[in-house]
Amino acid sequence: MPTDTICFVTTCRGRLAHLKQTLPLLVKQPGASVVVVDYDCPEKAGDWVEEAYPQVQVVRSGPAGYFELARARNLGAQAAKATQAPWLCFVDADAVLAPGFVEAIAPSLRPGHFYIAADSSGSISGMCFCTSADFASVGGYDVVLQGWGMEDKDLYRRLELAGVRLQRFPVDGVRMIPHGDDMRVRHYDLKRLQLSSSLNFVYCRAKWDLMSLGRQMEDEARRRELYELIGNGLKSAAEGGVPFRLRIPTSTKASVSGAVLSASLMYELGEIPPGRSDPATRSRPR
Repeated sequence: MPTDTICFVTTCRGRLAHLKQTLPLLVKQPGASVVVVDYDCPEKAGDWVEEAYPQVQVVRSGPAGYFELARARNLGAQAAKATQAPWLCFVDADAVLAPGFVEAIAPSLRPGHFYIAADSSGSISGMCFCTSADFASVGGYDVVLQGWGMEDKDLYRRLELAGVRLQRFPVDGVRMIPHGDDMRVRHYDLKRLQLSSSLNFVYCRAKWDLMSLGRQMEDEARRRELYELIGNGLKSAAEGGVPFRLRIPTSTKASVSGAVLSASLMYELGEIPPGRSDPATRSRPR
């Protein structure tokens, strides 16, 4: 297997303890290189990586008020171009890979496909193999997405829309380090996990629907406008304890009789439960 068949991209902000367990196993994978993105990590993860593993490429985001996973992964993918590895693998800092994982997976990788875990219902869902060319062709991760959830599923959907076929890899060579939801949201601006995931879910669904109707969603400003619209509506609904409703007009056309037909996309989301990661419902401070 040629050198640098795969480049692992992992990000870190406040997860240095996890990275110290997982990076050694990434580095030992034959035929693979590693990029670590230090996203303004308060524990200075990049400094530790450079000292302990000088062969690993470190990217620093610069000052950042909170963690942005989509942007962090895009920074890592950009840096990975220097390795000339045809395949990228996005892997979280808490993913423990078994020795020989790459040797087992690499022979099954085929151009025109991307690969996610066979059981992607849990925290392993964000792990993905795709070619660097396919990743670039869809614009990478959507940096408009903030907080927890959906950045992975959004990438997968856009890869499929671009004609890249979904495949799955076995998960027996991956183990996730367990941790609570408080760690998941600690470095995000929005601390309420259920609200964050709901916002990202509605946004992605609306974006996909608009794309299916032929709307061009490449413009980041347009996507941010949609995200802000949904976010404001969801937060207002959550504060009022009422369902969220959103109407997005899509077309207006007059019939031969002169009557005007208006079409819209309609979204409704039931009341969002407070959830165990809502600071207002926790008896102990973060």
